[in-house]
Amino acid sequence: MNQRRLFPPHLLSGSGMKRILYISVIGLSAFLLFVVEPMIAKIILPEFGGGSTVWIMALIFFQGALFFGYAASNGLARRAGPRFRFGFYAAALLLCAAFLPVRARLVSTGLGPGLDVLALLAVSIGLPYLVLSTTSPMVQYFLAVDRKSAFSNPYVQYAVSNLGSFAGLICYPLVIEPYLPNSRQETWWSVGFGLYAVLMLAAAAMHGFSRAGGEAPAVPAADAGPGEPPTAAARAGWLTKAAVPSAALLAFTQYLTVDIVSFPLLWILPLCLYLLSFVAAFLFPRLNRHSTARTAFFLVFLALFALADRRELGLPFGTKMAAALLSLFSICLFFHGNLERDKPRKSDLTIFYLYLSLGGWLGGIFGGIAAPLIFRTTFELKLVFIASLYGMMLPHLMAGTRTFRNLVTAAMALFLALSYASQEILLERPTIRAARSFYGTYRVMDFERVPGKWAAAKLLVMGTTRHGGEERDAAGRLIPMAYYHERTGVGLAIRSRPDLKHVGVVGLGTGVLALYGKPGQTYDFYEIDPLVKNLAQTSFKNLAESRAKVRVILGDARLSLRSAPDRFYDILVLDAFTSGAVPTHLLTVEAMTEFSRKVKDDGLILVHISNRFVDLLPVLACDARSLGFLLAHHESPANDYFHLYGSHWAALAKKPEALMPLLRTDPSRWLPARTTPVCFTDDFSHLFSLIHL
Repeated sequence: MNQRRLFPPHLLSGSGMKRILYISVIGLSAFLLFVVEPMIAKIILPEFGGGSTVWIMALIFFQGALFFGYAASNGLARRAGPRFRFGFYAAALLLCAAFLPVRARLVSTGLGPGLDVLALLAVSIGLPYLVLSTTSPMVQYFLAVDRKSAFSNPYVQYAVSNLGSFAGLICYPLVIEPYLPNSRQETWWSVGFGLYAVLMLAAAAMHGFSRAGGEAPAVPAADAGPGEPPTAAARAGWLTKAAVPSAALLAFTQYLTVDIVSFPLLWILPLCLYLLSFVAAFLFPRLNRHSTARTAFFLVFLALFALADRRELGLPFGTKMAAALLSLFSICLFFHGNLERDKPRKSDLTIFYLYLSLGGWLGGIFGGIAAPLIFRTTFELKLVFIASLYGMMLPHLMAGTRTFRNLVTAAMALFLALSYASQEILLERPTIRAARSFYGTYRVMDFERVPGKWAAAKLLVMGTTRHGGEERDAAGRLIPMAYYHERTGVGLAIRSRPDLKHVGVVGLGTGVLALYGKPGQTYDFYEIDPLVKNLAQTSFKNLAESRAKVRVILGDARLSLRSAPDRFYDILVLDAFTSGAVPTHLLTVEAMTEFSRKVKDDGLILVHISNRFVDLLPVLACDARSLGFLLAHHESPANDYFHLYGSHWAALAKKPEALMPLLRTDPSRWLPARTTPVCFTDDFSHLFSLIHL
């Protein structure tokens, strides 16, 4: 069959094949970037305890590497010739071979786990990631300076890059993670990088040696932006327009995953919208034309979010989630559209992307590091919202009178100041204390007794999740409450062992379990967040009024427990949930094997598996089968008036005689685990398969 009937003639020409090659290498590089980020971060979690600090440091590393990759592209474009660029990529890709197949290589800097994470990422994936980061701006530059290229606007390829990123983001949790263990993910990613290396070398060779690929001295085409070099004001504008959506991404993600609902993989949705806003802005430039109607359209969605977030309306979380996602997408599409509209001439393409990446990095640093240090609540969401609102209106204000502009600016500043005061300084009852760390945002809430509604109690709340509290009986004595009261699985377990000596608890909360302690007993609480220890000791009395000896050991439990004596604990309690997030690195077969060594032969391991969306019992069924343990689970009813929450606990025991006394405490509710085991290991885990709605 005639090939020209299958493919358009221009695609079979040399110029057409070059276009296909350039598009392929841009898309593949972006795909690999967004696959390796969650892949390598997940792989190193068990080595550093699985805390959120690992993810934060990884995010900083990847955004920083992206910036330096764009900086390298800018340097190559402005100071090197075509053949030098080919030589650069040939040498760089050859050096990348030393990193392949990609593996997590542990490094100890002696300067703390945060810098250890950065060092590990640098020696494990640093150079390949840096080279991949250069691809999109560099190949777009190849198009921009190619006299024979059919692309009058190479910026369209930034949409291709973000489509590749979007594909990688979706494919990892849905296609790659469910079917490949970590080791095979590393191998196949390395194969993908090898394919990229071949395509990139071919693209660089076409650019460097093709007679049709000579560089045009300047390309001030009408559709490629202004003909003058970018001014300092223009560069500052690019920086701002990139930073605001990046900060908004983290702020809205925090809001959705903590303040609205803790649903596994929910963080993917905001990031998808962030990437798709780039695609829409750069693929459909007509959307970016400045007009009052365009601004009003986006402002409508910001207004809907402001309305939906009002607590007094009591809207369902699905409505709030939709309003937040639409508002985020509006912010991203508006500012990314303005970025596309303000793009420079094609010969300055790489410096445009350099400032774009720097703005994104700075926005990420603000949301991921600065905000938890500066604010004690999630005030950055309101700050980003107000900044976005003002940024949308500013072009129209500039076209009006100075008096009106100053009036609106003063009103926005006053609104920002009042918002800060109400959220950060003047706490609204029943909140009596607010505090924040890298691990979360906490509120101490003091509820007065309301007859027929609830008893008096003090609670520790993170987002929508209550992490225990403090409650007294009629005699003024502290009593176990929340997920730890006497009729829960953990309460029954402790009360069934009157002769126990040592109890280990992973996750401190407010230390409610310490109230079960008796003289001569020791309760060890393993807590990763120093702020939680401070809150438990200064805002609650459970630890102070326990009759047992109480110790709080800071650090990730999996790492800290390795230094505990073997066969030491009568009961080991695993309750390390952060606002409903699932600590998968504590539930793997390897982790349970480590924990089992710390429990006496007649001891028990109690695991808190209450979760609205994830059924963790199959994972524990696999752990029990792998270790030869017995497994039973217990669901307790709720009594909301007394702050006694329904909870789901699982108990694992080495011997039947260790489990039987516990089963007799509530025979109708202690049940065997009749479920198909799902195995989590340090090399393989997939939470998505356990989700239920």
